[in-house]
Amino acid sequence: LTRPDGSFAGVIAISVDPSYLSRQFSALDIGRNGSVGLFGHDGYIRARHPQVEGMYEQNVTTLNKGRGVFAHLKERSEGSYEVASAFDGRTRIFGYRTVGSLPLVVTVGKSVDEVLAPYSEERSRAPPAGLGFTALTLVVMLILLRGLALKRRQAISLAAANRTLSEQKEMARSAETRAQEANRILRLAAQIAHVGHWRVELPSKTLSWSEEVFEIYGLDKATEPTITEAVAAYYPHDRELVARCLDEAIRGGKDFDFSARVVRPDSTIRDVVCRGMCELGPNGAVVAIFGIFMDVTELRSAERARGESQGLYRLLAE
Repeated sequence: LTRPDGSFAGVIAISVDPSYLSRQFSALDIGRNGSVGLFGHDGYIRARHPQVEGMYEQNVTTLNKGRGVFAHLKERSEGSYEVASAFDGRTRIFGYRTVGSLPLVVTVGKSVDEVLAPYSEERSRAPPAGLGFTALTLVVMLILLRGLALKRRQAISLAAANRTLSEQKEMARSAETRAQEANRILRLAAQIAHVGHWRVELPSKTLSWSEEVFEIYGLDKATEPTITEAVAAYYPHDRELVARCLDEAIRGGKDFDFSARVVRPDSTIRDVVCRGMCELGPNGAVVAIFGIFMDVTELRSAERARGESQGLYRLLAE
């Protein structure tokens, strides 16, 4: 942290229980053998579903060398790849992307067996005359999947050479094709990039948001948010709580955290969790407030559904 004059003011450390994020990940529909992971740029796992014993002690940069997410992250901040997991041995097609400006990368993997399952079922129902065509289609799909990995290795080799303009154009076209093929998986990855951060400068009360906060509020990134507008976007019953937390932080330097609901411009409601921490100047006065903002709508929905199911079970049991 820095003071208004540019000098060093201190460091803020924030921790989130990995099991909390893992429970949120478990609410996503990624198939029976899918996986979701959140990794730091240092190579260590922040959260993963499903969890595997001892995974938090391992540095994934040492696993699947040249084939895992960090090998691809050197080339692009988002994309897709296919690899057998070092944790459970299952081969998955992964989509990945960095989490805004944070030193984090998220991955979503779908089992190759589950991706191809619909085609296998279609083949079993087809008449004998169509079996050959279905088998050929599956073979072509497998070749295409393996071809994606081959193209990635070729791109890395070409990057080390003195490429001509025509080769660069060809690489761009190839990258565009791979991006289109991975579009469905990338959409899955985007669903869990719901952690943002914000900052209020004092005494001016200038508010700044990360891209993820704009997405959670449902606002265009060109919008210049104010504290008044940010508080007004909360559900009516939650505004008093949010306003009181901010007022106590500004006036008394009191850190806070709360759970509330944000109403988007299209009237949809998002459940959020917010944590705010005060930054103090040399004289002890609050000079800024820094906060973390997380969309937990899917987790809350899963918890409510589980509670309703348990209530129905108890009612039937009685």
